[in-house]
Amino acid sequence: MSQSLAKECNELKERYDTCFLKWYSEKYLRGINASDNNECAGLFKEYSKCLHTALKERGIDKLLDEAREDFKENDATLLGKKKCKWESESPHLILTTHT
Repeated sequence: MSQSLAKECNELKERYDTCFLKWYSEKYLRGINASDNNECAGLFKEYSKCLHTALKERGIDKLLDEAREDFKENDATLLGKKKCKWESESPHLILTTHT
């Protein structure tokens, strides 16, 4: 599996990736509790917290915030002036639109 952006988070990322791939292949693809994707949520939160801390220590968090703001404006233009909102509470970043 790929490494984390922060080497101190590699173990947590590997644990989350393993959990997610197991859930995806053994449950989601087979339709077993396919709508319950919270099985690995605790591991994702741990990894996310580690990564956020590492990015903040390196000053990268501000660059990410700026990039997200830029994308909101670009996405709003491309989507017909709809407001865009990044939702990062789930294991995957999801872009939703709100009119």
